Amino acid sequence: MRGHTSFRVGGEADAWILVQDASKAKELLIFLEKEKVPYFITGNGTNLLVADQGYRGVILCTAGQREPIRVVEDRILAPAGLPLAAIAQEALKASLSGLEGAAGIPGSLGGALCMNAGAYDFEMKEVTEQVSALRIGTSTSSHPSGEAEGREGGETERERVRQVQLSGSEMAFRLSK
Repeated sequence: MRGHTSFRVGGEADAWILVQDASKAKELLIFLEKEKVPYFITGNGTNLLVADQGYRGVILCTAGQREPIRVVEDRILAPAGLPLAAIAQEALKASLSGLEGAAGIPGSLGGALCMNAGAYDFEMKEVTEQVSALRIGTSTSSHPSGEAEGREGGETERERVRQVQLSGSEMAFRLSK
């Protein structure tokens, strides 16, 4: 994993898969759950520490997502695996304000949302309008079918978001012109 983290540390994982397509990610997550294969979803690996022993299971990396950033009026919609700085740059190009504080935050959108990342008096919860994510598994917060779920209102509570696996998800931000 040392080649996949910003700190360049950590042993090997049993498997590392670059997720490029949300529908394929959904199929894979359903399979891993059914077969009880341990997995961990990561983005760019920014600030991720992995033990020297590595990870016994599958690492799903969302940094390969190819869905485009979409600007719809005063909203930006983007997949979890994109770098937060790229999304802030797209907001700038569209003359939208609200993500300026995100421009210098390393890492991917999904990780930034999970952590409610922030800098310069900015937090992700201030602009997050909706999160659409896959819920996979058998816990009380999951649906075995892998159906999509939407959350509104800027909820970025770490516990709640971690229960909702962010692979294949899309986040919407309401900004101002």
